[in-house]
Amino acid sequence: MIAAMALLLSTGAFAQSVIETVAQVGMLTVPAQQMSIDKDAKLAEGAMRARLKEAGLKVRNNEGWIAAVEQVFEQVSPSPISFFAKIETEGRKSNKMTVITICAVPTDLTQNQAVLSAALRAYLESFPQYIDRYQAQLDLEAQEGNLKKAEKAAEKATAAVASIDKDIAAMQAKIDAKRQEISKLQSEIADLEKKIEKAGGKKSEAQRKASDADQNVKAAQNEVDRYRQMAQ
Repeated sequence: MIAAMALLLSTGAFAQSVIETVAQVGMLTVPAQQMSIDKDAKLAEGAMRARLKEAGLKVRNNEGWIAAVEQVFEQVSPSPISFFAKIETEGRKSNKMTVITICAVPTDLTQNQAVLSAALRAYLESFPQYIDRYQAQLDLEAQEGNLKKAEKAAEKATAAVASIDKDIAAMQAKIDAKRQEISKLQSEIADLEKKIEKAGGKKSEAQRKASDADQNVKAAQNEVDRYRQMAQ
């Protein structure tokens, strides 16, 4: 059956069509539904787990199977069943296909197997569309994540700009204060220069008076010397 399926897949005749097969689950051999799709196996496995969890099932690993044991799976059966799914990769590197096999073991052994198989078949037939929605959701979440990162980066950049503006304002305030100090110092220097100029004028006057006094002293000394000679 596997060889025949591989031949059909190689021709593309039954790509994504469901076939009936059997599966070995533990000690049991049970009817199963199988599909081969041209999608990534990891993506398909993630989608299968997500879809089962959306249905309210508790999922676990069981000897290579994705298992939901003895639970009500309303999309497949109104009675409790043990649902199993296996996702594998087959084919060559240039023509790999993902093979999905699902089966169910009813807890009520009187349950109609044909009805259960039909429900499983319908469930599997709709699975490729769910994978596409799952991929779209992953892409959306990735884009939302990128958006949040971009928003955080923008917030950080805005905060950095605000911080720089604050620093610039503080430095500008210091510059303004220094300019006021410089203006005050320049005014004080101008006042001192005026005082120096005024003091220079007073100095010249004092020097002139001192020179005159020296002349007077010399003249007086000469008179004293003259009178001394006359008195001898």
